[in-house]
Amino acid sequence: MVPLLPLQEQFPQLRRQTVLHRMALLRLVLVQVLAQLALVVGVEVELRVLEVEQLLLHYSFLLRLHLNRLVLRHLHLNSLARRRLLQNSLVLHRLLHSLVLHRLLHNLP
Repeated sequence: MVPLLPLQEQFPQLRRQTVLHRMALLRLVLVQVLAQLALVVGVEVELRVLEVEQLLLHYSFLLRLHLNRLVLRHLHLNSLARRRLLQNSLVLHRLLHSLVLHRLLHNLP
């Protein structure tokens, strides 16, 4: 199983970047998470669906939490920028949940 480390440990550069840099890094994080999930789903066939779901939900929670913290830290941004940060958070959350559903539906007997 892929180790679940906090984002700050995996990507220490998140601490010292501007909001735009952080958003770009979070997109990179999402791509890497999805690549890890593809390996888990494709290679470890015996992996139970519940474990995959927990992995997806864990990363979804971490990404959403980090984006929400960015919004709170950068209240000086205009409302449009804050709204975009929150929308990105929701998009990531929904994407990961749809992957969970896709995985569950394709593993039904």
